[in-house]
Amino acid sequence: MQLLGSLQSLLADPNMSARVALLALAWTAAATLAHFLASSWVYIRFSRAGPVPPVLLPQLQAKWERAIFGLRIWVWIRRIGLTLLFVAVLLALAELGLQVRGLFAAGPSGPDWRLDLADHLDRVIATLAVLGIGVVLRIVVGGFANIIATRGQNFVTASNSLVSREEVDRVRKFLDRVEENGTGSMEPPGE
Repeated sequence: MQLLGSLQSLLADPNMSARVALLALAWTAAATLAHFLASSWVYIRFSRAGPVPPVLLPQLQAKWERAIFGLRIWVWIRRIGLTLLFVAVLLALAELGLQVRGLFAAGPSGPDWRLDLADHLDRVIATLAVLGIGVVLRIVVGGFANIIATRGQNFVTASNSLVSREEVDRVRKFLDRVEENGTGSMEPPGE
């Protein structure tokens, strides 16, 4: 319950660390959601396109490379948000350090110093909680996005296992020769 109160106080806090933390959380959430949506779009697109015969495989792989580039951009944007969350925690710790330094420099004072210190500690705890929310959001939603993108990639890699008509004809001719010769030479045609 105390953590919820700290998070609510962070919303109304005018300090730099609170603003950076909330901005970074929004940035991370938006980038994670965009990565999830882009992964879903890639999966739908490539589930319809692949697997393809080997003749069309280079075009499918080129499309996959372009699509995966867009996914990588969202991953890097999300990493920037997580870095900003970490910077917000460092800012909150620096503000707490400045408050403690000011308390030690001022010497004995009234009972208000405890309230000021408690406010700074609440800000650090709330900023750490926001960092935790951002990391959990990245792990859960980002993990699902990576799973979906991997499933989309399976349609491209499944195309590698398809055989061409030439290979089927070559194997058919080889099997016909084996039947004609009985236990004769078992070398594939062309060797």
